[in-house]
Amino acid sequence: MRKYQTTAFVNSQVAKYGDLQHARMSIPEACKCVMELTGDSEREKSWVIKYMLATAAAVKQDGHPDWLQLAVFVRALGMIFLCWTDDDNAVLRSISAQEWMTKNSTWVVGERIPNSIQFPELNELNLDHCNCEKSGGNTASHCGLDNVLLPWTPDEYLHRVLFVNKTSLPAEALDAVRFWSLNTWYEQDNYDEFCAPQDMDTKEWICSLGKIACVPDAVVQKISVNDELPYYMQLAEKYLPESLQW
Repeated sequence: MRKYQTTAFVNSQVAKYGDLQHARMSIPEACKCVMELTGDSEREKSWVIKYMLATAAAVKQDGHPDWLQLAVFVRALGMIFLCWTDDDNAVLRSISAQEWMTKNSTWVVGERIPNSIQFPELNELNLDHCNCEKSGGNTASHCGLDNVLLPWTPDEYLHRVLFVNKTSLPAEALDAVRFWSLNTWYEQDNYDEFCAPQDMDTKEWICSLGKIACVPDAVVQKISVNDELPYYMQLAEKYLPESLQW
């Protein structure tokens, strides 16, 4: 992914998917769509559904509010855009659900990629990174992380879905989705120079969520979908429209 996620590529993906005109689905329909995407035919045995429930349950167990539990539960639904990939972005379709959900680490696009990121030797494959090594980046100091460009990922897509569909989720829930993978910021202390004051408040609490992404697979496999899923469907009814544009 490091090679392809440049400013030009991300902008092309925003143009392709950002208007959310590909489908209209409820959350249960979106769950079924993601199952089909990952090749799962039985909900009770689906890794992605179990993972959604396991991570949301971890947030619930930590005492976080129900809106954050829901945000973490629906996070995997950001993979839906992969149903509509083409030759220009087929490389994104080749990434597994497990990699997207548990191993995806992002950075601020158009800037030098930090050496603290996993496998920093791959940074040299990114054209933006190479250009910034020579002439510096263009992101304004203290512009606020709402205004920076991040790689096009399921998290970034879902953030747009939740924002455009005018849910009743608080802004913090949308921040949790968007910044979940930006551990180069909240764990490794990069990009503080781009932060607005409110971003530093976000950084304090979002760090705990990053650890939840790697919930042990044994815990995931023990999840009973039939027992756990109805609670999160109720939360979806509380905070989200009956159907959403995707």
